[in-house]
Amino acid sequence: MRKTFVFHILGMSFTATSRKFLADAHTQNIFSVSKLLTDLGHTVIHYGNYGSDPVCTENVEILDQAIMNELYKDDGLRRAGTGYFIKQTPEMDRKFVEKAVQEIGRRKEKNNFLLGLRDPHEEIYRHHKDMFYVHHSVGHVGWSPKATVYASEFVRNFRLSKEHSKTGDATVWQYSAVIPHFIDPDEFEPCYDPDDYFLYLGRLTPEKGVQIAIDASSKLNAKLLLAGQGELGRFKLTPNAEWVGFIDDSKERNKLLRRAKAIFVPTQIPEPFGMVVIEALMSGVPVITSDWGAFPETVLHGVTGYRCTTLAEYVAAAQSIGNISREKCRSVAEARYSVKVASSLYQNYFERIFDLHENGFGSEGRTDIPAAYISH
Repeated sequence: MRKTFVFHILGMSFTATSRKFLADAHTQNIFSVSKLLTDLGHTVIHYGNYGSDPVCTENVEILDQAIMNELYKDDGLRRAGTGYFIKQTPEMDRKFVEKAVQEIGRRKEKNNFLLGLRDPHEEIYRHHKDMFYVHHSVGHVGWSPKATVYASEFVRNFRLSKEHSKTGDATVWQYSAVIPHFIDPDEFEPCYDPDDYFLYLGRLTPEKGVQIAIDASSKLNAKLLLAGQGELGRFKLTPNAEWVGFIDDSKERNKLLRRAKAIFVPTQIPEPFGMVVIEALMSGVPVITSDWGAFPETVLHGVTGYRCTTLAEYVAAAQSIGNISREKCRSVAEARYSVKVASSLYQNYFERIFDLHENGFGSEGRTDIPAAYISH
């Protein structure tokens, strides 16, 4: 029989937990996990700022509209069409921590979980060490507590190998899990008859490999659409490349994505996950990525796209993209990255954490074989 728990889930200090903030991956992960746990029948208490609209049992407003207006009054980036956006400051963190600590203290009970993601959530936990603290949806390689859900094996192995080398504590592996980021298939209608363009969708920064996408498509004289926020002037554009701006409407963004022949994600740093990859696959769109970080887990070379190292390989991948089945891209995404799959994995994980706290590693109380994510 499935256990139910009480979760206190922390929003980010600098924005609101809402689907409106598409550009902030942390915010979207918090929204998704809150909905997943609520839909599973758990009690979910969310702590977030003005403008938050998560699916949860109770939504507690931490920083109200007046405070957010004051904190953002001198910030030229304070709005992105729909609200406050990505400008974290020490003062904002301090106010968020103070209020969240108080509100959690009024609501917590024995054996409740506290879910955080990154700064300043660990500061809040220091005031509530009687709770089961878990970092969820972790796609960064910074500090994490003992109990952590990582988005990829790459991040988990990198993080825990460093931690074990310092402390020698092998039990951290018992409290960890890899549960990839996930999406609702119903939000991504697949397209099996695409238009004649390639797509780059993301931040316009050199480390994301924007110039590679431009150069590879240029060598094929293929149309490339660039969508995202950043400074386009730092790149050498070619006549075949067109910037379409930053699209913050989810329906318009998904429409642009699903019609693409393929999407370029040629990140030149070790990518901890790459959310746009699974969004593309769920839309039936093949992906062309680099060959390190989490991409060996998320991109099946020759099946759902191609992983490349040199410019010549990126050109060859784009030239061969018609060999990739768009139907296969969709089916793989549904089997690996749907909310249904993640629900089973998260339920098993929290039951395991509870059992470890109660009974330790040698517990024989659980006899089920848990669902497992197979990366290859």
